[in-house]
Amino acid sequence: MKLLRNAVDWATNEPRPVEVTGPGTLDVTMWRQKESLTVHLVNLTNPMMMKGPSASSFPRPRSR
Repeated sequence: MKLLRNAVDWATNEPRPVEVTGPGTLDVTMWRQKESLTVHLVNLTNPMMMKGPSASSFPRPRSR
């Protein structure tokens, strides 16, 4: 992922308009119009997403 990010940074040769960091898996879409900038975030973090790695990083809530 870092290689792809660095390649895009090099190819565009301009600052990133948006940067999102944090745990979990997000789908980030950004678009510009004449007088606006829209960023659409979708939280894809799901304990069963990868049936293992995510389940251990994001445990299910305990039942009472």
